[in-house]
Amino acid sequence: MKEANKNIRVLLLDNHTLFRRAVARLLSDHPGIEAVGQAVDVGDATKMIRDLAPDVVLLHIFATDINIVDAIPRIKEEAPAARVLVLIVSELEDSLLRAIKNGAHGFLDENLTPEDLFQAIQRAFHGEVVMSPSLLTRLLDVLRHRSPGSNGYLLERLTLRERGVLKMVTEGASYKQVATELGLSHATIRNHVHHIFEKLSVHNRAQAAIYLQRHLSLSPTQSLLKGVI
Repeated sequence: MKEANKNIRVLLLDNHTLFRRAVARLLSDHPGIEAVGQAVDVGDATKMIRDLAPDVVLLHIFATDINIVDAIPRIKEEAPAARVLVLIVSELEDSLLRAIKNGAHGFLDENLTPEDLFQAIQRAFHGEVVMSPSLLTRLLDVLRHRSPGSNGYLLERLTLRERGVLKMVTEGASYKQVATELGLSHATIRNHVHHIFEKLSVHNRAQAAIYLQRHLSLSPTQSLLKGVI
């Protein structure tokens, strides 16, 4: 049984310093919650978990650090009693699915309000599995569109802009060339590519090109890349 008057000890894992510090300050200002540590990577978090024995570990997942999701089993091994909450952008459906598979206890849209965050931490601490409504909607949509025996449906999850970027990079264009063609920054193109690879469950442009070659002959995905550039 949880102690009624015990502060909930939260460890943050986030390599974005400004965001991490802001969340830590927000949590520590809330009665009953204490931010006991701030880790910038998985190794740092593992050491802090052993030293600080947090009740809740809050992971913030961006497109550029999606591999943190794969560290969830390691975190749970170090602190079996701790509850793992994942703060994630809604576009990273595959990271969400991997986080579920890896045993996280809560899944929060990064656009949630401070009060929603406080409540999620408290509910997770008391043994509940929590999920932001927006992520639940996204998850159900993904599961509805999965077709047995084929994952060509994944192309349908790309935005029009992402399809345009995908078409260009798989045809050999550099990020700089794509950025110039579309009038966007190099960083924005890199971010689009991270999202594309995440949605298609590939790791590089060669795998993406193979994926397209394999699935563009399938209807209705064949028409998805027409007229995007």
